[in-house]
Amino acid sequence: MILVCGEALVDLLVDPQGADLAARPVPGGSAFNCAVGLARLGAENGFEAGYLGGLSADVFGRWLRARLHAEGVVPASATESAHPTRIVAVSRDAAGEPAYGFYGEHVADLDLPADALMLRDDSPVRALVIGSFPIALEPSGDALRSLVAREAGRRLISLDPNLRPALTPPDAAWRGAFEACLAKADIVKASAADLATGYDDPHGFAARALAGHGGAGPAVVIVTDGGADARLHHRDFMLTVRPPQVRVVDAVGAGDSIHAAFLAALARYGPFDRAGLAACGADAMRFPLAYAASAAALTCTRAGADPPDHASIMQRIGDAVVS
Repeated sequence: MILVCGEALVDLLVDPQGADLAARPVPGGSAFNCAVGLARLGAENGFEAGYLGGLSADVFGRWLRARLHAEGVVPASATESAHPTRIVAVSRDAAGEPAYGFYGEHVADLDLPADALMLRDDSPVRALVIGSFPIALEPSGDALRSLVAREAGRRLISLDPNLRPALTPPDAAWRGAFEACLAKADIVKASAADLATGYDDPHGFAARALAGHGGAGPAVVIVTDGGADARLHHRDFMLTVRPPQVRVVDAVGAGDSIHAAFLAALARYGPFDRAGLAACGADAMRFPLAYAASAAALTCTRAGADPPDHASIMQRIGDAVVS
């Protein structure tokens, strides 16, 4: 099982139309999107997708829980919270990129008690996916960071900062929370926009993260850049992938899709442990990177975070160029 830990919320897709304001609710949240993306790829790639997070008892929370069930996501521990579901208004900025407005305080996605995150030694979980704003906000932050500290070296840990400045604490506090997880992570997937927001030198982030401190830090760092080429950084090599060219309808969830698909390909074709990732060569990463980039491109052809299945990815993977 690949277990995704973090937030589930409602994205309200907003489209101004003259004097009217059209809006459509869709399930969202980086963790929710990644869990769904993994579930749609799990059967063909030999794993189950699990979700661990706080879900409200309100109408939206019940809707999100039902969607996870319908997608085949295993609720490893989806805490039922008395707090409301977070609502996020999603529109487009002048450049066509998603712009987010967050609504709600004391919300369910942060209601994640530490005892809900205890994994037994015989748990089927082989990998943890973690990140986004819950790692830096309380009470979820302490619980998630403690989970990472306990499981580092026992299970593969993949981290996505998915930085949302409107929600996270001041830069120094956010960076401290993120880097506590970064030191324990095996894989990092980050967008160039997130890195530019969180660091003065985003272009040097991958090299610094891979260098680590005393052997700590990730073995692989993937940096995406909107519709431009994505780069996979390893201590021994770097690969660049040009995604298939598509007509972009909506970029929401593309980063979550690339993360899910990369892990799905690793689960089937390997390497899927810290030692294997650290020792692998460039050829071992070419297919997973092309698979991931193709998934992200296909997600952009649909409104809302709606990741593709395995068959759809395989139809377009030949259009992704890895060099």
